[in-house]
Amino acid sequence: MTYIKICGITSSEVAISCFELGVDMIGLIYYPPSPRHVEVDQAVRILDAVEKFRNNNGNNKCNGNVDGNDIVGKVVLVVFNELPEAIDARFDYVQIHGKISENSISKIGCDIIRVVRDRGEFNNLLSTHNESDDRIDGGGKVNFLSEQLFILELSSGNLPGGNGASWNWGEAKSFCRKFKTFIAGGVSPDNVAQVIKDADPFGVDISSGVESSPAVKDMTKIKKIIDIVKGNKEIR
Repeated sequence: MTYIKICGITSSEVAISCFELGVDMIGLIYYPPSPRHVEVDQAVRILDAVEKFRNNNGNNKCNGNVDGNDIVGKVVLVVFNELPEAIDARFDYVQIHGKISENSISKIGCDIIRVVRDRGEFNNLLSTHNESDDRIDGGGKVNFLSEQLFILELSSGNLPGGNGASWNWGEAKSFCRKFKTFIAGGVSPDNVAQVIKDADPFGVDISSGVESSPAVKDMTKIKKIIDIVKGNKEIR
């Protein structure tokens, strides 16, 4: 199973269509410079609209044991360097790009998706972390790093996120074997089969690759992604 996350959702209609087609996760971006930015009131409307699709077991903390139930029907808040003043409790994950204080992160009431863009961090995680490193910390919390979700996007660009730029996804295979990883950056219907062949990821994270123009999602492209990934078309 390869999971599908469609990011940069800006309307209730598109959010509903994504879940109806079979998308596993959707992402809402809080970053005013982005054409995909969603204000807090917009986010509330989208969360209201997709409530019936959400796989809500009454607990949005996966506690380090991520499986399909923690992916399907989930809504992610994507932030860049700052958090909104209030985070709706219905968000299942917060995906953090940039620098946000540990104090602020500790107050978030849902799980964190860790974004890796820097090759130094990528190499450090790959070379130093073993499952034996997972332990109960001083506060009694189990620190299952290998069970957390990661977004890996070693593509280039000045903006946060993948910038729609493809990269050598084969570099990610060893990382994907160690961590539950969504591959981002340049993924589209034209290459998603190759991404999965090369990296064997836990999931794919796509935004501009399924758009007809910035922030305008193309449902035909999204359906094609689902047909390829879920139907295993073109994947050998």
